[in-house]
Amino acid sequence: MLDKTSSIICAFGLASAAPRSPYRHVELCGIAQSPKCDFPLLGKRSLRTLVCQCCGMPLDDSTLSKGPDGAFNKDYCKWCYADGQFAYPTKASLLDYLMAHMPNPDNAPAAVCRAQFDTYLSQLKHWKEKE
Repeated sequence: MLDKTSSIICAFGLASAAPRSPYRHVELCGIAQSPKCDFPLLGKRSLRTLVCQCCGMPLDDSTLSKGPDGAFNKDYCKWCYADGQFAYPTKASLLDYLMAHMPNPDNAPAAVCRAQFDTYLSQLKHWKEKE
């Protein structure tokens, strides 16, 4: 029998150390990875931060988009996708918006900022599918 300090392997094959939360195996296995989980000891917090797959903004219940059927879409924020329509038809149009509205506290050259935004956006699912 395992004592409280022994390592165990959960059903998904991930190691879990006993002195941690009794829900540690759930965290490691990814079962609790939802926008809002309701596990008693974890409380209402996200284990994985969802981000809009168009603009990269962190998502929560108030910023999730809805599809034409009214169902929530966990991939996009309500400003990038609403009623089945994308607000930015091209990555260039989103880059133009970001350049005009995002702060630049370091006063970096516009070309550097645009390149940084482009590098980040290129990693998001929406823009990977378009390339």
